[in-house]
Amino acid sequence: MVSSQRLGRSMGQVREISVSGVKRMRKNDRREAGAMDNSEGQTKRQRSARSLWNDLAKTNAQYAIWGDPRVEDEENDEAFSDSGRDEAMRLTSFVHPSSRVVDLGCGIGRVTRELAPFVGEIIGVDVSDEMIEEGK
Repeated sequence: MVSSQRLGRSMGQVREISVSGVKRMRKNDRREAGAMDNSEGQTKRQRSARSLWNDLAKTNAQYAIWGDPRVEDEENDEAFSDSGRDEAMRLTSFVHPSSRVVDLGCGIGRVTRELAPFVGEIIGVDVSDEMIEEGK
């Protein structure tokens, strides 16, 4: 299961989607096509990744991405926010106000939030439901 997030912004619509149905469809399509199904191995990897990121989100989601997780200070907070803003600014040359954007691996929305005012719609998707919750 992959989680998605909804982040509120005055400009740019951010919406939540569920991609579990898409994954099921792909799995069924592979079976119908006679392809070997190694979903068990993928599921283990997915569970492992989800578990890792969920654990990191519980300790301190922001610092799992940026900074030293043992040091919570204003400088790290500012660097984290600035990095999201800087990345979003780099991406603005590739989008326009009516663009629909999907941020895969959005985490707590560091870039998603900052890019939202520049696009018509942005969807954040992450393997970690804990990161999604932290970003709301």
